[in-house]
Amino acid sequence: MGSFSSDNSIEFIRFERQSSRCAPCGKILTKGNFGKGTKGAWEAHHIDGDPDNNNLANYACLCINPPEECHKKAH
Repeated sequence: MGSFSSDNSIEFIRFERQSSRCAPCGKILTKGNFGKGTKGAWEAHHIDGDPDNNNLANYACLCINPPEECHKKAH
């Protein structure tokens, strides 16, 4: 697992810029379900694979629930 901002502020900024949608599939995500397995759940993904690169441009919010499971597919 990668490192993330200490207060998740970067992740939430990316979430807002993605209009609360999964980057690859467009599924509607729920801000409060960051890292949870419930409906609308999502995780932040380091696009370049470097878990220490916490630049905003290196983040994408990806869904974690079936059937799409975009974060799982990204790895």
